[in-house]
Amino acid sequence: MMGTLSLSASPSLNLLKRNHNPLHDHIFHSSHSSLFTNNNKKRGLMVCTPVRAKLSSTTKDSVLELFHQRRALKIISGLLNFDRDNVASVVTAADKGGATHVDIACDPELVKMAVSLTSLPICVSSVEPEAFPAAVDAGATMVEIGNYDSFYEMGICFTPEQILDLTKQTKMILPSIALSVTVPHTLSLPDQVKLAELLEKEGVDIIQTEGGKCANPSKSGVLGLIEKASPTLAAHTLFHGLLTFL
Repeated sequence: MMGTLSLSASPSLNLLKRNHNPLHDHIFHSSHSSLFTNNNKKRGLMVCTPVRAKLSSTTKDSVLELFHQRRALKIISGLLNFDRDNVASVVTAADKGGATHVDIACDPELVKMAVSLTSLPICVSSVEPEAFPAAVDAGATMVEIGNYDSFYEMGICFTPEQILDLTKQTKMILPSIALSVTVPHTLSLPDQVKLAELLEKEGVDIIQTEGGKCANPSKSGVLGLIEKASPTLAAHTLFHGLLTFL
């Protein structure tokens, strides 16, 4: 599994209790309230307000609070992992293990399943911004552009320009949803820092760094694990210094 570290890019106010999303019930109860137009009343049709239209700044602050307190632990099942049994196992383990957030593939049915298994905030990962709204309507309260490990195995890497474009598209589609973006470990450390600065200017809430899943450490045992984790640790150190300075 790829190692990740997430850094908050802005402050927030409300406290999210461990293993409990205080707005979970509010979102799903209020989202079932219906709006009617005169024409739809005559036709006997019901128009439901999308969940994403119900998400307030309070919801976003609550989802991000533990990131800003540097106490968040987001467990990732994989951007291209659509195996329901596997994702269910990851979600259940995250919930019981004390995680604060769960990150799954961007699929509405997976989101509904995850919501039925945990009250933790659900984040969905994708590199297709147009796929996010359906997942948000299904109950996701955070979206992630990232978790690129599956693409690395196919020889696909993302450039800073591509990531910035995906970020801008996502912000246009879902301006009020908590947004996390992963900075690829394939970039040089100076380029990672530069991209992080640009993402912050675009209003990204969380900047996530990654280690090299496909890295082949030259040493075995603990030294090998440290070597494999070094990209994440180095990027985290640089980003922490950058955000502290800013």
